Amino acid sequence: MKYLKYFENNPGIFNIEIEDIQEIFSDFIDDFQVTVVFGKKLHQFNIVDTKITDQDIKLGFKYYSQVRLIPLVKKTPYELSGYINSDEFLERQSEVVSKLDYYDLELHKVFIESTPSSILFLIYSK
Repeated sequence: MKYLKYFENNPGIFNIEIEDIQEIFSDFIDDFQVTVVFGKKLHQFNIVDTKITDQDIKLGFKYYSQVRLIPLVKKTPYELSGYINSDEFLERQSEVVSKLDYYDLELHKVFIESTPSSILFLIYSK
């Protein structure tokens, strides 16, 4: 457990710095505080079927970046849910996707977190 901090917040994995990701999300800066966290999670590779066999299970790490947008003016998760379905947000999101593509990154998921009330972007390498 004492080495866990070594794996978190390590931007060398994506060959991109935190400042670059914050620049990608610069359209949101007027309304949100942007925080970036790098990490990795355990992931099962080479999944052929779900039957249990005596073959080895191959595990590895999947690297990700999590971008959290915290509203400068407090909003409820319901209000944020309405915002992420708006045309303004969808247009900004498509710009983010095109900028991420330049760094060989892809937007995996966008969701609302209730505590603190924020919008999370989960980004993986291609």
